[in-house]
Amino acid sequence: MQTQIQKWGNSLGVRIPRYIVDKLHIRKGVVVNMEIMNEHIVIIPEISELDLLVNNITEINCHSEILKDDKLIGKEVW
Repeated sequence: MQTQIQKWGNSLGVRIPRYIVDKLHIRKGVVVNMEIMNEHIVIIPEISELDLLVNNITEINCHSEILKDDKLIGKEVW
């Protein structure tokens, strides 16, 4: 996939295509690390907030269904 480098203030910038944004679950404001590896520019996103939340799900903090008795469904008290 190709993109074009453009002037951004006194620097240069590159737009990240939607396909890559969606695949990596990144959004505006996400911190990334940029490195040079074997004469290539490598951009590595920090782990996303969603990934952090999902990675922290355990059996202890995983919620279960509140209503386990089908007889209670439809008789809510408001």
